[in-house]
Amino acid sequence: MLSVGCTLKADGEVAPAGETPPREVNLAAPPDFPEDLKEKLVGEVMGALLPPEGAEYTKINITATERGGVYLVEVVAAGDFSPRVDVYRFVYDQGEGAVVLEGYLLEAIPGEVRSRVISIALADGEVQRLLTSPGFAPGEPTVRRILPETAAEFYAPVTLFSVTWVDFQRGRAYSVLVDPASSRVVERWLGERSEGREAHGPG
Repeated sequence: MLSVGCTLKADGEVAPAGETPPREVNLAAPPDFPEDLKEKLVGEVMGALLPPEGAEYTKINITATERGGVYLVEVVAAGDFSPRVDVYRFVYDQGEGAVVLEGYLLEAIPGEVRSRVISIALADGEVQRLLTSPGFAPGEPTVRRILPETAAEFYAPVTLFSVTWVDFQRGRAYSVLVDPASSRVVERWLGERSEGREAHGPG
């Protein structure tokens, strides 16, 4: 395991002390993982992470596995701004020399942002009607950040948030997409409950 107790810039260089909060970065890789590739991979990953606006990750765990000459990279990133974590899945091709984002599940959201997003969702008339209907008994909502590239498939290339309520007894889920910039719900889904769903897609 490679542990890097400093801040790395996108190009892998060490940032000056005090420029950003210190980060704990851990890399778990196979025993035969090339030594010269470790720091390069860490630098590429650090440059590809997208924490919430105004926030910084303080602990980043990177797990790399090799499959057919391509490295599959999973990253779990956490920060003091949230008790939850963000999970990214990358593919790293040595020939290309860069990581490509394949999927993500971003639940590390500052508390004030999370509360505001839920409030916007609850102010929507259709959400109110469903949540108060006799046939739906949801628990605490799950809030996830949707990156602009994914959001463009449903709405526009902006950061959105999905808010999902699950009725565990009936196995049903209700998700909405919230645009915080316009303070409104822009998409809605009602369907079967899904386990461990990963963006590209809300919910």
